[in-house]
Amino acid sequence: AVRLALWELVPALAIAVALAYGPLSDVTGAARVAAIVFVAAAPVGVLTLCVTMIFIGEGMLRPVVIIEVVPAVVLAAVVAVAYVGGFLSVWFYLAAMVGFTVLSVVLALGSGGTGLGAALPLQPFLRFGARGYLGYLAALGTIRIDQVFVGPILGARQLGFYAVAASIAQLPLTLGRAVASRAFGTVAQSDDRAELMSRYMRLSLLVAGILAVAV
Repeated sequence: AVRLALWELVPALAIAVALAYGPLSDVTGAARVAAIVFVAAAPVGVLTLCVTMIFIGEGMLRPVVIIEVVPAVVLAAVVAVAYVGGFLSVWFYLAAMVGFTVLSVVLALGSGGTGLGAALPLQPFLRFGARGYLGYLAALGTIRIDQVFVGPILGARQLGFYAVAASIAQLPLTLGRAVASRAFGTVAQSDDRAELMSRYMRLSLLVAGILAVAV
């Protein structure tokens, strides 16, 4: 996972620079800075996702919590303090976001007892991942395609409110994924997978339904 992220570092930086002097050349200010930083930091996201999936597959939930919960909570607290203190800026936020994401991955690797041992060949993993990539890309596009239409129709300000509301509305889905994270390893090791899958699905529907009503 680390090697894959390092391989993508140079292309991500090149694409970020190309965007800055290409499609985003007419965009100024915070929007341009944020877009460039997000693209350049894409390998960090790749590493985070890979490591998270590895831990989920092994049923190691503590590192998953560290990766997914700690950065969000700490970042929210730091941003609140920066806002109250009057030194919150785009640069501060982006640096904190990337920094806490990297830190969470490091902490998760430590808590999972995982060190950087002998490197495995990338080719088998890339072949396996390529088979599911189109489906993952379609799901990601489906989640974001609504914002493509909302922006031009309602404007940037309303799009901002909409994006926040859409993120809050995904809380039931997040809880369902948390149950799934617990289920993967257990189901994989079970002899009666059908019954166990049915129990986890009923549990997911129950907790997600209750949370959906609350949201």
